[in-house]
Amino acid sequence: MIEMTHPPNVFQAVLWSETNQPLLRALCLVEDGGIPVNLYYEPENPADGKAVMIVLDSRTLRQMLGASPVFVGAEQREEPALWRLGYIRRDDPGRDALWTRVAERDAPLPASLNWEHHGWRIRVYAPDPDAGDCDILF
Repeated sequence: MIEMTHPPNVFQAVLWSETNQPLLRALCLVEDGGIPVNLYYEPENPADGKAVMIVLDSRTLRQMLGASPVFVGAEQREEPALWRLGYIRRDDPGRDALWTRVAERDAPLPASLNWEHHGWRIRVYAPDPDAGDCDILF
């Protein structure tokens, strides 16, 4: 049996090596409660079968940086709508239940990305009882 080492609404995140982790850590220090991200699912991820992807949208990134549109590379004419940062760790005890909940939604699941205890963590927001989105329990 795998013992839970963190609350059930907190998941271990893996960020890709290409992701600018020093920038994300700096943003975490400025953003109270972590960086607002969204969780999407990929039903047939080649590396993981089914994956919960961590995504940051460009509008949120611009607001955090106080910047104009963000571009990557001289050949790119328009900014990407979404920045894929990484995924929920495969061996996280709650990953499969989270994948199921994200897959059943019509929209991405809001969450926050934060650097805690020498590792990246995703905290899933508890649904607002007044918002009519109470079928996802955390």
